[in-house]
Amino acid sequence: MDAHHKPTAQSWRYRKRAAELARSADEETDIQEQTELIKKALQWISLAENDEFLAVHRPVSNDN
Repeated sequence: MDAHHKPTAQSWRYRKRAAELARSADEETDIQEQTELIKKALQWISLAENDEFLAVHRPVSNDN
C-alpha cells in the first residue's frame, strides 16, 4: 500500500512547533489561553500534513 504522506525536514519543524505549543497549553491554567494554544498547535500540524501530502503528490520537475 502506498503512503499518502512523506515526512519532510520542514514538516518535522512544523510538528516540533506544534509540540511546543501543546506543552505550553498543558501548563496553562487559563482555559481561553489554553484553547488558543491548542488551536495554534493544530494549525502547525495541518501545515505539516499539507507539506507531507505535497511531498508525495507534487509533480516531479524535469529539465525540459
